Amino acid sequence: MLSERHKLLEKLLTTNHLNVSERRCLDSSPTFSELLEVAERYFQNGIFLPAVIIKWDDKKVCYEGYSLEKVDQSYILHFQIAGASMNLYANEKELYSNLKDALHAFLYNEHHFNINGIPILDK
Repeated sequence: MLSERHKLLEKLLTTNHLNVSERRCLDSSPTFSELLEVAERYFQNGIFLPAVIIKWDDKKVCYEGYSLEKVDQSYILHFQIAGASMNLYANEKELYSNLKDALHAFLYNEHHFNINGIPILDK
């Protein structure tokens, strides 16, 4: 059974948001080690961080900013900036062989180790 803290950290990692009462229940800032554990569990079934992303049009991904995708046993850090008419201004990706390095790059680039005002410790 997952602890309440683990459930809150999974919600924070997959949605980039916790409401006020959830933040109070969290009681302390998460560590990178905790988020890595949450991500390992999440990626047993999940494909993308944040979880709102889906593939479309022959497996293409569209998301503004950084996203992390699990492909087989590796991870791809995507970066996209789209214009108003969905023309891509930037579309880059970087391949990682392990989740620890991929998650570190994702948290640094997308959140600067601060998800929705909640700092991440021991980066």
